[in-house]
Order: sequence, then C-alpha cells, then structure tokens
Amino acid sequence: MVLSVGALFEDPFFLISLLSGLSILIVCLIMLKYPAKQINSLYGYRTQKSMQSEKHWAFAQEYGARRMLVWSTLLSVSSILGLWINLSEIAESGLAILWMLISLAIPIFQTESKLKKLE
Repeated sequence: MVLSVGALFEDPFFLISLLSGLSILIVCLIMLKYPAKQINSLYGYRTQKSMQSEKHWAFAQEYGARRMLVWSTLLSVSSILGLWINLSEIAESGLAILWMLISLAIPIFQTESKLKKLE
C-alpha cells in the first residue's frame, strides 16, 4: 500500500492524532522546561488536589507533565494507525477524538491518584 503525502493529510485519524499529540507534546516540553513555581490560576497542572499545598503543586507540575509527555508521544505515534484504518471519515474522526480524550484522561487520572497518596 503506497500513500502519497497528500493522502495522509486527508486521513482524519492520522491528522487528528498527529496534530493533537504534537501540540500536547510541545506544551509538556514547555511545562517541563519552565514549570510553574508557585500555585497560580493561569499556568501549570491546576486541579483542586494540585493546588492544595506547595508540596502537591511541585509534585503535580513534574509528574503530570511527564505523564502527559508519555501519552502525547503515544498519541502522535499512533497516528500511523490511520494508514490501516479504513472507515468513513466521520467514524475515523470520532475514533481519533475518542483516542485523544483517552490519552488526555489517563495521565490526569494517574497524576490525581499519585496526589491522593501524598495526602
């Protein structure tokens, strides 16, 4: 199976997974390089648990960004599956969005679970 570059960028699963994965990856790298030092409402991993104390905040910034980095990389790499998925455009888009949401939810769940153990 030979696909042109143009065909790749017409595949909804490939496009959604790759672009969302790379976008999240870039944000994670920025968060790791420039973590939010103090609890604030504008920048960083901000949840009720992470803003509970300075200890929770510092842990969540590092751990949350690293978990998101792993899952966003997985999301980006999984875009290759778009080459083999042959569904309707709507079905592929829905599947890609579902996979993106799962890739966002898992690291949040993992981080919140770790924060709960810090209490």
